Amino acid sequence: MTLWSRFWSWLRAILRRSRIESEMDAELRFHIEACAEDMVRHGVSRAEALRRARLEFGGIEQTKEECRDARGVNFIESLIQDLRFGLRMLRKNPGFTAIAVFTLALGIGANTAIFSMVNAVLLRPLPYKDANRLVTVWGYNRARGYDTDLVSPLDFADWRSQNHVFEGIAASTDTQYTLTGEAEPVLIIAYSFSADYFHVLGVAPLLGRTFLPEEEQPGKNHVAVLSYSFWQSHFGGNRDLVSKSIVLDGSPYTVVGVMPPEFQYPPLTELWTPFTVKPEAAQDRGYRYLRVMARLKPGVTIHQAQTEMNAIAGRLAQEYPKTNKDEDATSLTGLRQKISGDIRPALLVLLCAVSFVLLIACANVANLLLARAASRQKEVAVRAALGASRLRLVRQFLTESMLLGLAGGALGLLLASWCARAMVTMFPPTIFNVSIPHIEKIPIDGWVLGFATVVSLFTGVVFGLVPALHASVNTSESLKESGRGLAGGTQGRRYRSALVVVELALSLMLLAAAGLTLRSFVHLVGSDLGLNPDHVLTMRVLLPGYKYKTGAQQIAFIEQAVDRIRPLPGVKAAGMVTFLPLGGWYGDRAVRWKTNQRPRTSGLSRYGAR
Repeated sequence: MTLWSRFWSWLRAILRRSRIESEMDAELRFHIEACAEDMVRHGVSRAEALRRARLEFGGIEQTKEECRDARGVNFIESLIQDLRFGLRMLRKNPGFTAIAVFTLALGIGANTAIFSMVNAVLLRPLPYKDANRLVTVWGYNRARGYDTDLVSPLDFADWRSQNHVFEGIAASTDTQYTLTGEAEPVLIIAYSFSADYFHVLGVAPLLGRTFLPEEEQPGKNHVAVLSYSFWQSHFGGNRDLVSKSIVLDGSPYTVVGVMPPEFQYPPLTELWTPFTVKPEAAQDRGYRYLRVMARLKPGVTIHQAQTEMNAIAGRLAQEYPKTNKDEDATSLTGLRQKISGDIRPALLVLLCAVSFVLLIACANVANLLLARAASRQKEVAVRAALGASRLRLVRQFLTESMLLGLAGGALGLLLASWCARAMVTMFPPTIFNVSIPHIEKIPIDGWVLGFATVVSLFTGVVFGLVPALHASVNTSESLKESGRGLAGGTQGRRYRSALVVVELALSLMLLAAAGLTLRSFVHLVGSDLGLNPDHVLTMRVLLPGYKYKTGAQQIAFIEQAVDRIRPLPGVKAAGMVTFLPLGGWYGDRAVRWKTNQRPRTSGLSRYGAR
């Protein structure tokens, strides 16, 4: 019988107790009457027959107890009694209970808060069909040291036609639009997807459809798919918006679909438009600006796909040495690893650190329970003398400790919820800060609740087991020692001393690690950045491409803005720069040599992609 089915049988037995008791009485009477009738037929008087039948049958109440044990009724009843007694004992000692619950709440709350972040970033299933088969595919430029190089449209076309390992392969590039016609103009974070990108990800739209292959052609690409959050915030969730037009960069775009709430790839993207090849990239393999996503065929490993893609890249390098000489390999990375690869070690180390904090809390509460058990030695000895088994005594103490653990877990869950909101506030996701994936929301979902419950129960067992075993051993000796005024006996003192040693060891480990981290932080804060950030204000300006089409127009706008800022009161100096120092963005600029050889073109990079 499984644990779950046994639990339900126990529950049914408790709910039907009165019926079960009457059935047992009726069955026992039937057997006694049948035995007595048999004796009466052999000449024994009825009264004597009933007496002999009861003697032959044995103790009725003992038989009932055996039946109750077989049905699990006694276990549930004794557990309920333990819970009631444990609650009474905790109410009788409010000071001890408050200290123990608060101590556990700190440890459990810290672990739950960090686990909620780990769950959101590392464990939560990606909202894509068979996400373990999704990989990102990059160029690998050995000469420049780029292990995640952007891809040219011509190389992408060859990859798509020559590979035999992908079920689908799609390309994308980041872009931006200015939404007009809806109150104030709004800058939109957008991505251009090839027509089959949504199909590769395996996500269907909530409303409407995604892109058609013919919509990749210039002139037919003025369609858009909206993210759910953008649809709600700017259009109030109007379902009639599908098939209607919105104005992006001064041109009408037809809304053909809305994606479901859980889909937002890449992070913070508000809408998607069809990908079209730039005219300057149509004949130039050196024009690299695409990011590529692929779905492995069933049964194909990432190593097999890597081998074939390297072979394709090698052939292209031989065919087009002018542009692909240094692009003779590719780099494949699983989507999960790409999203959370950088933050994963830090989160796991942090989870280990808070686990030590929980162990210290357990040791503290175990010491408190040992000291409290010393004052209950007479109670334990009396209960043992009245027939309570060692298992029964251990179960009573463990029940009390698990009640403390659950109370500490409930309070810790509240602390964890507050910490999760604080972490979202501390690391607000913006277009310029996406180093921690999914940090925009850290939910306290079923997994986090389950983790907090398991940790609470496990914690109750950990810190309650030693006091329970100690209190249930040699109860008569404990009674003698308590009578002589010894605080729990020599064995209890040894247990407490061992716990103190464990606490000190764990605390020293954490203090050493915290000290090293603090020292590194102080060095980082005090290091010379090569600039003075005091009293420096910054602003970011992203000019709409449809209005400022040339570099000269963009430079003219920036120069006019700077010229108007310099005379403002309180402004000592003003200037402009492409990327702020240590801002997290990077890029390069094209250089044309006198030989008129076309330069390599790249540009700024977002979300850790090159």
